[in-house]
Amino acid sequence: MILATLEALLQPGGCSLGAILPTKTEDKKTYVLRNYDLSPAISDMRLCATNVKGRYRHTGFSVSYFGRSEGLNEKGFCAAFASCGIPVGKHQGMKKPVVKGLQFMVIVRALLENCKDVEEGVHYLKDMPIAANMNLILADADGNSALIETYEGNLAVKRVDKTSDYLLATNHAVIPEIMKIERGKLLQSEIRYNILKDTLENNNNISKDKILQLLLSEYPNGVSVHNYEENFGMVHSILFDLNERQLHISFGSPINNRFYKIKVGDNLPFNEIEVFLENNNYGPSFWKITPNDVWN
Repeated sequence: MILATLEALLQPGGCSLGAILPTKTEDKKTYVLRNYDLSPAISDMRLCATNVKGRYRHTGFSVSYFGRSEGLNEKGFCAAFASCGIPVGKHQGMKKPVVKGLQFMVIVRALLENCKDVEEGVHYLKDMPIAANMNLILADADGNSALIETYEGNLAVKRVDKTSDYLLATNHAVIPEIMKIERGKLLQSEIRYNILKDTLENNNNISKDKILQLLLSEYPNGVSVHNYEENFGMVHSILFDLNERQLHISFGSPINNRFYKIKVGDNLPFNEIEVFLENNNYGPSFWKITPNDVWN
């Protein structure tokens, strides 16, 4: 039963991720934004606060109950996952694993429980067997960030420190070593990436409210996607405030559902909530594949 659930949750989905660092933000804080796109039929849609003895306390959404898709821990260290190209799994349209290793949900939870900053996170990953094709953004409250891309057993790291502005990822490779392996990408992934990039490039000293607005516009004008019937609709959205150890979260799309604020380790004032989901099909171009730039 548990195995069947794990396999179901490997079905294709998408995400938009960004780490916005103190040199870019109005209040000189570190923020991480993330939209998680999947289907509510195969998503936990379950926020968890976890406090394991001898490990760092953290808060994030669960995957197959035990795993995590992202989270923030008590030290101000954040990890957020997106698939890199075609996800690994046993379902139609997915890639068979090339190497033996861990899936993303186990990796994210392990990072949150065992690492206090980006430096420890990058070191921790280099000794880990990874089967997932993933874009993983790491960030900490000191203004450091890194993008880890894994694809078919290959791993590459792009480091960003406090002298830089931001780091982004959607569902295609952006590090040249991985781009050479992942020959194609979804055009809509590139569109979402460019929306984030253009907004941040055109806004120096960006405010927290302006960052939240990135999550409140629908594709193709924004990064919020409502394609639930094709397993590509927003099941949750988060803006992490790493310095305050705080999460601004919405269940479902924040366009149709409200944001809630919660501190790492705290509880929301409810156990269940109604979520409004409205499907939008964006046409066949939504699944158009384009070559990676390295091959152009």
